[in-house]
Amino acid sequence: MSLRAWLLIAGLLAAGFPARAAEPTIADMLEEARAMASKGAPDGAARQQPESEYVRTMKAMLEREFNRKAKDAQNDVIALGDLYFDIQNFDAALGYWTTALQRFPNDWRVRRGDLHQRLCRLYMIKDRKEPAEQMLDEAIKRAPDPGALRRLDRLKDWVKDYAVNSESAKDLKVKVEANPGDADARWKLLGLYREAYPMRLDEFVGLLRFREAFPKDERVAVSGDCDWRLMEVLMHFGITDEGMSLAEKFREKFPESRISTYGDACWRLGEWSAWLGRRQAALDYYRELREKYPKHWGSTGGEAVWRMGEIYRGLNRWQEALDCFKEVRDKFGKHWTCNPPPGQQATIQERIFEATKNGAR
Repeated sequence: MSLRAWLLIAGLLAAGFPARAAEPTIADMLEEARAMASKGAPDGAARQQPESEYVRTMKAMLEREFNRKAKDAQNDVIALGDLYFDIQNFDAALGYWTTALQRFPNDWRVRRGDLHQRLCRLYMIKDRKEPAEQMLDEAIKRAPDPGALRRLDRLKDWVKDYAVNSESAKDLKVKVEANPGDADARWKLLGLYREAYPMRLDEFVGLLRFREAFPKDERVAVSGDCDWRLMEVLMHFGITDEGMSLAEKFREKFPESRISTYGDACWRLGEWSAWLGRRQAALDYYRELREKYPKHWGSTGGEAVWRMGEIYRGLNRWQEALDCFKEVRDKFGKHWTCNPPPGQQATIQERIFEATKNGAR
């Protein structure tokens, strides 16, 4: 094990968190994912080709980002579990999350049932259905609002469908090994990795491999679906410079893609710009969405103008914030901020009051 890994483990032990020297490193997990992705090469010779400079660079970025996040999160046992879940070290994730459940009952992620949702998924992946269902039941009891209950309905469906999706993934792996040139089977498998059978590291490496192994495939060359999926995975793993670079070039590279023409690319550019603190860019993208893509759900449902109001609020531009919040109230009565749980004030009214208190009219 590398010195860096030993130092990380020493830090975890000092914080009182469980860590075992025998745990696979991020490099080990990347190698496993590379081996899996290589089974989808279109011919035997291609399997033996060295990885491209781009793939090596992306994997190095992932390793650096993982180690940076692990260092930053060394006092947050739940965040550490999240990191290990993403690189498919499920035993380590289980150790961190169960420790959090036992030692930190007042953490907001425990009180709201968020950690129980994580454990539900993890137990299902580890073929332990009974504790998975117990975690789901507990998450339902702890749900803080109707929105959380709706998300839990989706988790119930995920649990119900998991066995079928797991078998589908196994069948597709066999199919890919038997017929390496079957791009459709590889793509279906990558689709399962996204959510139904979450293997995020395999998805990351698999997308990089698919992009290079099948350059003329419609999903690579025309629709941009492969670039789009890769962009989302890069952002998830925190490789934000490369992710945003792909996002900013997407509409020019794939002008006929439904992602471009329906406004999804514009929406995600606004969303990610805001997440990265690029607030003026986010405002520009949300404004563009409303002007050029009026049928996008972010426009028709009021979410874009709500997010613009939140950005103006963060900038202390209270009049512009108030104008946005009033528009949500007056034009988008079904927006979630206008429909509070029984006995609570609507979030939109709280924002309007705050803006007027700060001088807006």
